[in-house]
Formats: sequence, structure tokens, C-alpha cells
Amino acid sequence: MSEGCGTILIIDDDERNIRLLNAFLEGEGYELLEATSGEEALKVFFERAPDLLLLDIMMPDIDGYEVCKRIREWEGDGLRHPIIMVTALEAKEDRIRATEAGADDFITKPVDKTELLLRVKSLMRIMKYQKRLMDQNHELLRMNKKLEELQKAKEELIHMIIHDLKNPLTGVLGNLEMLQMNKSLSEKDRDYIKKGRFACDRIMGMIQNILDVYKFSEGKITPRYMRLDIKAILGEIVDDFREKASLKSVDLNVEYNTDADTMDTDTDIFKRIMGNLISNAIRYSNSGESVTISVRDDGKFLRFSVTDTGPGIADGMKEIIFDRFEQLVIDGKNGETGSAGLGLTFCRMATESLGGKIWVEDNPEGRGSCFVFTLPRMKPL
Repeated sequence: MSEGCGTILIIDDDERNIRLLNAFLEGEGYELLEATSGEEALKVFFERAPDLLLLDIMMPDIDGYEVCKRIREWEGDGLRHPIIMVTALEAKEDRIRATEAGADDFITKPVDKTELLLRVKSLMRIMKYQKRLMDQNHELLRMNKKLEELQKAKEELIHMIIHDLKNPLTGVLGNLEMLQMNKSLSEKDRDYIKKGRFACDRIMGMIQNILDVYKFSEGKITPRYMRLDIKAILGEIVDDFREKASLKSVDLNVEYNTDADTMDTDTDIFKRIMGNLISNAIRYSNSGESVTISVRDDGKFLRFSVTDTGPGIADGMKEIIFDRFEQLVIDGKNGETGSAGLGLTFCRMATESLGGKIWVEDNPEGRGSCFVFTLPRMKPL
């Protein structure tokens, strides 16, 4: 609806008043509708939904107050059609009553043409903007519904992919474990089976990273804090990786440089962070090298680090290595290659969820990388 266009319903039980208002408004580009009673006014309104109403108050069947009230009740929180009360009543109480009924403006008789046109054009502009906002709101609601549908489809797709990947992988792991039980296998064959099992474990970890990164990004993971024995939990984590490290002849060393015995954190998330970092360090270390896991005091935080002597991270990559799906390729001397994947993305999201931060430095003792993360000693308030 452009300015100067639209539909106006004129309501008055006196035909002379209707003709007068028609005369004032014709030539302005409006479509003019008429009603001579409250009942007829409501009928025309519900059939034609005019853009503005010029409503007389004193009418024999239903007065203007009641007509206005019924229209506002029908509109609810939807589009509000401007209503101008046109009446000979001038008392303050009449204006208050008209406002309480839902009127937008008030013009006294005899009507001044200039005043009428100014008020009609002003409310018509408001009606135009209101309609535009309503259209935009409907479009936003439509788009929001579409986004909700896409979000649901994305969740279903992620879970389906993870389910479809885990099923055959579980079968492979089961067969490898059965093969490992065969006592007639040579030591070399057992090593091959172990390597196959660790490769499956790595793929299983990647699948879990996909799920957890998605959950973190959607705010669906809430840390569950408990008090942990620092030495005990680090010892348990490192023991889980000793067999994998021994296959590559990589030593795992743990250094405790803290007086703290305990910390408040989420056990599972902490183990996943350390597990991702230790696994990467072993993967990119050469035979005969070592990986050092250390913890030391850092004010109200504890500073954990995993240091390797692998190929290291270029300075230009240190800031983006934790970004999701960043295609950073790392090459080791032993021929091991790979990308950062989602493991480091998970580590950053998980560390931040626990109130800490994570970054990577060069190995202070030479070649390699040192992944560092800090966590609060106590549960954040």
C-alpha cells in the first residue's frame, strides 16, 4: 500500500456526514466504503478488512465504543487497523472512553478537511509500515521454521552417519580381538593386530569428536564437575596410551610440578582433552623419541602441557590449527601424515567450556610442539 492509497470505511448513521467525508476524501486515491450502523460496520470490516476506519460514536444499535472494542478483541496481537473517532462529543471523558475502547485518534464535528486529511494520511503511513513489519515477521517465522527443519535434518543426518560408521567399525574391532586370542599367532602378527586395533580406536575417536563438536556448538554439553586426584587421573590416562606408544617405541613421561593434589573439573571432558593431545603427540613422534605430559601451577589455574619432538607447527598455523575443519597437513619424518581434523577443535571447545584456554607453542627444548591448556583449580562460579 503506497501513500495516498488504501481502503477507508466511513461509519455514521447520518447520510449527510458520510457524504461530507466522502467529498473530503475523494480525489485522494482511497477506496471508500460506507456503513450506516454498528452492525453493518462490523459486517463490512470482517468482509473487506479496510486499512482505516472513520467511526461515529453515537449510533442507534451498537455505538462506536462497542464497535471499536469488538474490532480490537478480534485483532488480538495481530494487525491493528487505525480507527479515528469522528463525533460531536467533546468532553474529556468521551476521549478517555474512546482511547480505552482502542481508538487511535479523535476528530470533533464539524470536521475540518485539512485536519482530517493530515490525520488520515499519518495513520495510513503507520498502517503501511505496520503491514510491512507484519510481512517481514511472517517471512522471519517462515525462515525460522525452515531453519528448525534443517536443524532437525542435520541432527538426524549426524546421528545416522555416526551410527552407520560405528556399526561396521565395532565389527572390525570384535574380529581383531578374536584374532588376538589365537595363541598360535606370531609376535609380528600380534603387532599387526594391535596396530589395526589402534587404528580402529583412532577412527572411533574421530567419530566421537564429530558428535561432541556438534554438541558443543549447539550448547548440548554441560560440564559435570567433581573433585579429581590429579596424579591418579593423569596416571590412568597415560597408562591407557602406553601400549600404543610402545608399538612406535615412544616413551611417555609425566612431570608433576605442582603442590595441588586435586582439582574440580569434568572427568570425561578432561580425559578426552588429554587423550586427543597425547594421541596426536604419539602419532607424529618418531621411533625412539619421547612425549612429555606435565602439570604445574599457574595462579588460580593449573597448566597442563603435552610436548613432543615431532615435525612441529609452523608459526602461521598456530592460530588456526584449532579451527573447525581447518585443512592443516602435518608431515612427520616417519612418513606419518594427517590433518588437524576435529580433535583439536574439540579440545578448544572442551577447554573453554571448563573455563580454561588452549594454545600451541614450539617445544622449548628444540624440535617439536608443546600443546598447553589451563584449567581452573576450583569450579568456576
